[in-house]
Amino acid sequence: MRERVIMIEPSGRGGIAQYTWCLSRALASAGASVSLLTARDYEWRGAFPVDDVHAVFNGTRTPPGELWKTLRRLAADARVWHLQSGPRPGWLAALVPVLRRAGARRVLVTAHNAVPHNAGPSGRWTSRLLFNQADALFVHGSAVKNDVVRVAGRACPPVVEIPFGDMGALPLPPARDVAREDVLFFGYIHPAKGLDVLIRAAGMLRRRGRTFRLSVAGNPEEPWEPYRKLLREEGLEDAKLDLRYVPASCVSGHFARALVVVLPHRRASQSGVLHLASRFGVPVVATRTGGMADQVRDGESGLLVPPGDPSLLAGAVGKLLDDRALAARLVAGARSIFDGSGMRVAAERTLETYRRLPGRNAP
Repeated sequence: MRERVIMIEPSGRGGIAQYTWCLSRALASAGASVSLLTARDYEWRGAFPVDDVHAVFNGTRTPPGELWKTLRRLAADARVWHLQSGPRPGWLAALVPVLRRAGARRVLVTAHNAVPHNAGPSGRWTSRLLFNQADALFVHGSAVKNDVVRVAGRACPPVVEIPFGDMGALPLPPARDVAREDVLFFGYIHPAKGLDVLIRAAGMLRRRGRTFRLSVAGNPEEPWEPYRKLLREEGLEDAKLDLRYVPASCVSGHFARALVVVLPHRRASQSGVLHLASRFGVPVVATRTGGMADQVRDGESGLLVPPGDPSLLAGAVGKLLDDRALAARLVAGARSIFDGSGMRVAAERTLETYRRLPGRNAP
């Protein structure tokens, strides 16, 4: 039987939107019929690889009447509703009763984080509310699974581990042949991402005579002025800054110029940046935190260091700046892991979960 799946990803851009694109493509290749509910400004709309896209979400300004009509229309023949949980689980938690009222019988959630990294005091409570309303949860790796089970508590539904997969199928422009000179930080900027640790490490490397340019590309979710001051203190006023959400058309330009991609996270579940680095042939240094160790094999597909230590981070980055043969081996190792099979396995395990779940009676 062909599964009819409604995928819900409200943000419409960023790593979770990219992951949703790739998973939906893999599900369609495995025989599912997939539709997407997403944001008005959905970045991948012209290239979405499956049946149809309904761009209805606009944050708190989402028209409730339009949303309700769309849900009721899709619920007429949809067996599965699959939510991708990102930085605002409370919004999705409020949506689940609406889905049930519209006729949804199977509601599943991919918990990309147990609790959003930049969540306030209510973050744990809203995540629990969302998790406990789901019929099953998907997670990427054992570390995230343990966190999700703790947050969900006694009412935790079944939790299914699936690979993060790979994002090699994304229709990104190819990288141009340019000089590689950057130590690159890529992605949203908030305290959990540890950009300040990287800036201190880069300052150490400069003082040791290493030649490179620090490049920071991503949207700040906190005041930028403390980082500007730290760059000045570390002698990194020449850092290249692209402080915005980086659209798909500009991603390859940043990775094409990178010698090394650094993920200095204090806390992390997983990261799509690793897959982008592999795709564009850039070695990675990351911190051994959360689910990152499930994605990076130390010394084989990247280098891992403890979080929050600028000196150790500088040592690992310096090793890759000095040893291009090591860098090439790590890139080859990463490509052997992110070879396309992970997303196929994720789709197969996801479909298996859809099919064995009993449906709830809708009101």
